[in-house]
Amino acid sequence: MRAILIDPFEQKVVEIDVNHECEGLYEAIGCQWVECGPVITGHMMFVNGDEQRNLLSEPFFSYDGSVYSGRAVILGLCLKTGASLPCTMTVEEVVAQVRWAYPVLGAGGIQFVSEVPL
Repeated sequence: MRAILIDPFEQKVVEIDVNHECEGLYEAIGCQWVECGPVITGHMMFVNGDEQRNLLSEPFFSYDGSVYSGRAVILGLCLKTGASLPCTMTVEEVVAQVRWAYPVLGAGGIQFVSEVPL
């Protein structure tokens, strides 16, 4: 199924073909558990949900102002049934919302600095 992968390890956003079942998402994201991220205009972002990982050892990205760690996959979403559908967004539409983010430890705790557009 057509999906878009956001990969902060390689700092790239690419179209991929993914099995939309859990195992396919685990493989694409590189995790053992996925979480549903935000709903994006008829689409759903799936992110790494592994609990035992060290969040600060993974690279970060922000999408539309929210920060995530590790890879993410965007699939289409049937709003009536919740079923996954092929992604209809373009890579360019996703790239316009993605920024690579970097944690900075300050007096108030961890904050994120992001790069200007890709």
